[in-house]
Amino acid sequence: LILNNKSYSKSEQPSILYHEAFFYLNGWSVQQDYLKSHKLFNECYAKRGSYLSLTSCISYLSYMTLKGLGTAQDTELGREIFLTKLGTKPTTNNNGILCGGETIEYIRVDSSSIDDPVLSEEEQKKIDSEKAKEQEKMNAIYARVVQCIKDADRETLLAIVEAHIRNQLSEFYKNEELLATLNVMGEPQ
Repeated sequence: LILNNKSYSKSEQPSILYHEAFFYLNGWSVQQDYLKSHKLFNECYAKRGSYLSLTSCISYLSYMTLKGLGTAQDTELGREIFLTKLGTKPTTNNNGILCGGETIEYIRVDSSSIDDPVLSEEEQKKIDSEKAKEQEKMNAIYARVVQCIKDADRETLLAIVEAHIRNQLSEFYKNEELLATLNVMGEPQ
């Protein structure tokens, strides 16, 4: 990828694609172009970059598909795309998913990749048991979130995806007043 005569590494490309797509979606410093934005979000998703750019691209792809921005409006495809986002493995907690008037907080982490210091066999068994219980609890919450999204009608699903995008942006900008003034959902210019 070459942008403004600068070459970017493969690891930087998804983030650059995300930002470029975001600008086209919202008409920031460029002519608003939903087709181009959708194409760039799709490329960003395909390149599987950092967790942040990947989940942001997936969230916006789902949103654009649900709204029919730059692509055909398709509730089931939008749902499928968003469920893909839920399958990613965050390294930090998120603001959860608003479902049925309740925010369900979850984190999906593979606890098998966490290294523990050298412990006695008894201590290790106790830790492994606690990890298994925590993983079981998180899997139940995750299943509840997935079921909520599968059961949601188009308008409810759109509200879930929009809230999720706004939460992600709120964490990024850390300035609610600024965020309230920005067109971040691709409203027509």
